Amino acid sequence: MGKLKLESVGENEWFFVWPRITDEANDIFFNGLDCLDEGKTTKAKQLFEKALALFPEHIDALHHLSITAGNKKEEIELNEKAVNIGLNAFPKKFNETSRLEWGWTENRPFLRAYNSKGLIALDGGKTEEAIKIFNQIISWNPNDNQGVRMLLADIYTNNRMWDKMIELSKKYPNDYDPNMNFGFSLTLFKLGKKEEATKELKKSIKKFPLCGKILLEKNPKKPKSNMPGYITVGGKDQAYEFWEGQGKSWREQEVKEWLESAMTE
Repeated sequence: MGKLKLESVGENEWFFVWPRITDEANDIFFNGLDCLDEGKTTKAKQLFEKALALFPEHIDALHHLSITAGNKKEEIELNEKAVNIGLNAFPKKFNETSRLEWGWTENRPFLRAYNSKGLIALDGGKTEEAIKIFNQIISWNPNDNQGVRMLLADIYTNNRMWDKMIELSKKYPNDYDPNMNFGFSLTLFKLGKKEEATKELKKSIKKFPLCGKILLEKNPKKPKSNMPGYITVGGKDQAYEFWEGQGKSWREQEVKEWLESAMTE
């Protein structure tokens, strides 16, 4: 019985091997997830801690303890512990061309924890660190099942990083996401490519009309969700989430007038 490690499963593709994890530890962890879904946070945390007592390398248990932590310091400490357990399993052969695909369920606990590391950095105002982390996730898992490209789209547009937004759009040219679509449209507009920008903006509005509409509202109210934790594609909840992430990039008068014109044509 060895330690947690990464094994190669083909050219540049790797997955985690969990040799010491037990069914008992996992059963306790999943019971904790059920409690968390039911709003029983205290009970959930107790179960996550119990799972860790049986298997100290349980990254998912540490990750969920981190996101339910009572304070920021505890959240960061638990997240760092979870991430480092994974990073310490990386062999020397794992390099910048190596892949850690989401399709392998064994990789998901680490990818979730690493994504949280990026969110913590972003929340703490460490934008450059967050950008580095999110791009690393895309490098490991180009399919981006976690949707970090949406976060990057918001960061790039909000910080006027137009060249970075262009690069990101080239990686995902047919992406069906309002953050990417509207972000790309605004980027073209800011780069002076107004004809192309308007064409792309109209496409974005056609795909996500409520997202275009909410950008023109002064103080949108968060809609009630029928299924907390889930987003309805094309729904009011998706529009509000988009506005929260990127709305401030569309406040300039020139941009608003351009948007209004595209909405009415």
